[in-house]
Amino acid sequence: MERQDALTLAALPLLGIWLLVARILSMLTPLLAPWLSYLLAQRLYYATPFAVYALRSGGGAKAILTRLGFEASYCMNVVRRYLTLPLRPHLPHFYIVGFPKCGTTSMCTYLKQHPCIDGLDGLPYHEILEKWVGRVSGSGAVGTLGGGESHFYVGALGRSSTTSTSAYRSFFPTIVASTLARVRHGNWLCFDACPVHACLPHVPARMKAMTPNAKLVFMMRDPLAAVISGELMLRDLGMPLQWSTLGEHDLAGDSLAETEEDSAYWAAVEKLPLDEPLPADLMQRFYSTTDPRPALRAAKYADCLDRFLRAFPKENMMFVDFADFVAQPEATVRSVLKFVGADAALPAYAFKPMPPGMQGKPRGRTMHPAVKQRLRQYYRSSNLALQQMLGRSLSWFGEDV
Repeated sequence: MERQDALTLAALPLLGIWLLVARILSMLTPLLAPWLSYLLAQRLYYATPFAVYALRSGGGAKAILTRLGFEASYCMNVVRRYLTLPLRPHLPHFYIVGFPKCGTTSMCTYLKQHPCIDGLDGLPYHEILEKWVGRVSGSGAVGTLGGGESHFYVGALGRSSTTSTSAYRSFFPTIVASTLARVRHGNWLCFDACPVHACLPHVPARMKAMTPNAKLVFMMRDPLAAVISGELMLRDLGMPLQWSTLGEHDLAGDSLAETEEDSAYWAAVEKLPLDEPLPADLMQRFYSTTDPRPALRAAKYADCLDRFLRAFPKENMMFVDFADFVAQPEATVRSVLKFVGADAALPAYAFKPMPPGMQGKPRGRTMHPAVKQRLRQYYRSSNLALQQMLGRSLSWFGEDV
């Protein structure tokens, strides 16, 4: 047993009291400082604009209670973690980087079953959102939001906090959790996951500065399947999208073309100095309700991966095809465990079939054939570049959505 682990075990009674007091104080915070709940929520809504629409589900008093309850719960979680920040020295050993609607949340769920692996500490806001919106408003869409995803690098704790080591450490478990895992099983790892981290051009540099030796697992699938799945999820959450892949005349002509202003904006985001805050409109622009191009650009995997390959060595990366994950989930998860340095033979996993929506079967709503043809052409060069980048062929061309 390492000396640090021995000291932690010896101090467990005192550490337990500290954690208990922090939890009690955090529960009082929304009552004593309601302005803090509002402030923290505004930062979170910056990073996840879709949450605002989901919290309106049900309307009227239900929507008000849902939002107040969510913001209070989120505030308690953040305050508790900051009150115990000296007990949180950890940064992630690896990332499930995304892409959107490619199985990131499902992979996280499987990995957290391993006794030597932890995700984020506490009650992540996605789970709070699911609890409040699902139970109070009766929305059936929130099941797609489960999982512990920090959205740290896109400003969940503030636009100026994306390079703060102490702020990022607050997300991860305490030395109590890591010590007990090492004593019981001989090893411990923690990770972060976020489907959109892979898509935003400023993230690789910040991730490299924060965790230069981390391993990265990229989840990918047929871009067309990812696009329609993402669209349907946002619609189910209540976002009033003014574009669609479902109609014959949508996404036609100039709607797919990158403008000079778009190119200049995203190039400026990529070059953003580490000490500068994120642009005020970044995530509203990424989750645009009027412009489909950010959603489409997110599935140009080759462009996104190129930025990570300039920041991290390729041997620190693993690329998972969603089709393989669906077909052989246990084998895929065990290969990820081996890659990140966990004992893949230690736990016994209980795998469950994925729901149809997670298998690229959008429950009766399908992409219009004309739009599908346009998008096949739109992604062709990116898919070819990705195959060359990975050194293996992909089965995405001509696949039905």
